[in-house]
Amino acid sequence: MRFLLFVVPVVQMFLYGYAIKNEVRNYPTGISDLDRSYYSRLIKQKLEIGEYFKIYEYYNSDELYFAINKNKIKLAIIIPSDFSKKINSFRKSYIQILLDGTDATNASIALGYFNTIISQIPDFKNTVSFNLSFGNNTNTDFYINLNNKQLIELQERIWYNPELESKYFFVPAIITFLLTLIIILLTALSITKEKEQGTWEQIKVSPITGIQFILGKSIPFLLIGMIMLILTTLFSYFGFRIPFHGSILQYFVFHTIYIFAMIFLGLFISSISNSQGQAVLTTFGLLFPFLILSDFFFPIKNMPYWIQKFNIINPLVYSVHFQRKIFLKGISWLEIYHHLIFFSIFIILFSSLSIYKLRK
Repeated sequence: MRFLLFVVPVVQMFLYGYAIKNEVRNYPTGISDLDRSYYSRLIKQKLEIGEYFKIYEYYNSDELYFAINKNKIKLAIIIPSDFSKKINSFRKSYIQILLDGTDATNASIALGYFNTIISQIPDFKNTVSFNLSFGNNTNTDFYINLNNKQLIELQERIWYNPELESKYFFVPAIITFLLTLIIILLTALSITKEKEQGTWEQIKVSPITGIQFILGKSIPFLLIGMIMLILTTLFSYFGFRIPFHGSILQYFVFHTIYIFAMIFLGLFISSISNSQGQAVLTTFGLLFPFLILSDFFFPIKNMPYWIQKFNIINPLVYSVHFQRKIFLKGISWLEIYHHLIFFSIFIILFSSLSIYKLRK
């Protein structure tokens, strides 16, 4: 109990201080340069300055479309083949921007960064220069500013969330968080309640096996979790108008496995706790770091490298990613097979630990 009260808050403060960053860094950005000119290379060079964008080059727009659909990039830039020709003739040229709107906040910030960088490039101002030679062999440059207008206009297309509404980003993730919190908490309190009421010793001497006991505790919470999942999903669809583009079968298969994983995590917490109060503190002490570091509020790519590696064992990372993808884009079985493998290992590990602790 002392560990939970004094050590855990310090550890969480340390983690949050390093992990929580509002600015956007290394935003995955794809560029298809069809012009291959000085001006198109200048755009790429300016975007690479600093840590705002992580640039990936693609040969054509089809590759860009595939990359943004598969979540490899969040921002796609297509520079047309006549880009430099129009700039040199002082005509307005266009750059096509494709933006993944699933993360509305970061998408808006990244688009603002891009607009600022482009607007500050002097080569794209509507300015004509003349070089005059005088008798003393000195050259003087004169600049005539033609209303200082930008020669570039951005044609923006926002995918999956055209209005950049934040609810598209948060509501699917909230479903996961509520499901995780309720299932872990209910399960963690189930055995500690038996311990506090003095009935735990009677259960230990009863003829039921550990597996039978675990299943008896798990199945009711699985039903509760599925009912809660259905209600929250329906409310998000009809109440908040969040589109659902994925497969219903995938949705329920994934969440059946996920709920089982959270049940066994809750059972493990209850097996190492001596009271309901300790179980609650342990649950929240574990769940809130998972939440903060899960891409729920803050992008994982902005976090230090060692925290990103820690997130490999964070179940909320996989669940939040699945929720947002299946609601707003749709997702294939191939994209989630590693999620299912992770939660299968998770179930085996924590069910074994729970049975071992309960037998002791």
